[in-house]
Amino acid sequence: MWTTSHCSGWRRPVLFRNPGDGNRRKWTMRFCVACLLGSLMISAIIFAWGDAARKSNTGRPGRKVQVVDQKLYLLDPHAPLRSKPDGAMQFLSIGDQGTGGFDQMRVADGMTKVAQRHNLSFVLGLGDNFYDRGIFDEDDPMFQQRFEYMYNIPELESLPWYMSLGDHDHRRNVSAQVKHNSKASNWHMDGQYYTVQKTLACGKKLHVVVTDSVLLEGGVYEEGLDRRFMRDYKESQSGKELGLQHWKWLRNTLANLSNGQDWLIVVGHRPALSRCQRKVSPLDVIFRNKMRKLLEGNSVDLYMNGHDHTAQILHKNRIHYIVNGIGGHNLHKLQENSPEALYKNASFHGFALHSVDCNSMTIMFCNGDGMEQGKRVIVKRLSS
Repeated sequence: MWTTSHCSGWRRPVLFRNPGDGNRRKWTMRFCVACLLGSLMISAIIFAWGDAARKSNTGRPGRKVQVVDQKLYLLDPHAPLRSKPDGAMQFLSIGDQGTGGFDQMRVADGMTKVAQRHNLSFVLGLGDNFYDRGIFDEDDPMFQQRFEYMYNIPELESLPWYMSLGDHDHRRNVSAQVKHNSKASNWHMDGQYYTVQKTLACGKKLHVVVTDSVLLEGGVYEEGLDRRFMRDYKESQSGKELGLQHWKWLRNTLANLSNGQDWLIVVGHRPALSRCQRKVSPLDVIFRNKMRKLLEGNSVDLYMNGHDHTAQILHKNRIHYIVNGIGGHNLHKLQENSPEALYKNASFHGFALHSVDCNSMTIMFCNGDGMEQGKRVIVKRLSS
């Protein structure tokens, strides 16, 4: 059927059987209702299919499946991190983050995503909190710009952040970072070195010994040795006498906490073992050898540090070494030959998620999207 335009005489087709206006409205209404019902039916079918896939633990097509200890895990690089095992305590660690730049912000976003999916207990900071030359005083605006505003979601703000000092922090006023402990509810630095104790669900303890690597370096410094940023360092913050006192405190603290049953973690900024491709001075070698000897002489489970902007998990003489300096600064390269390396990567910025119970700790490196990049399970070494 055709109708004629009154203005031009142009004829157009009628799309309905009945040309009456009332019938056209009726058929239009029926058509809209039919489309709506069809959309609802399609949505119901898609939801039912997805629910069946979730219940069968096979997920969407194309995902690989792996069975580990009678448990089914989906191998999907875009899947969110799994929730923590029953009874495990979880915390984050981050190092060399204090740039205020895009990479620090992206890592903060990744930490936010992980914090929203997990019941975290605290965060460990591995030093170099404020590039490039530290801060002037406890009211320095960089506290807001590079810490408070950077990690200002409730899931991160509510956690205690146990911070340590790096060499860039030592270039100005490290006392200001200690004093800021009273100004921010989540910033914790009870001195240049201190201890933290947590109780696991099973009743055992998690001991964290936070050290000041630059101060310890001052204790082994000898005249004529090259020392990084030496012109910026202050005798009252990283000198010889105070450094020797720090070594004595560390020896006594580790001896008192080494019962062979509880977890014992030592945190520093400088590595005791690393396979990063960067200059290692004679003073670095002295510090590393002395630190490893002290760790091996006690029931230390792992040593965690930043400084080298890489992600590494290494193992030597019963001690695990975690290098985690990927929080925001430019990345370093890795050595090709790394016999102690259980995991190493220098291709992404990120942080680490730790899940610890009485018998094991899972260390999982995550990128700025909050996605898993690699992990290692450490079994607790018990001794009488």
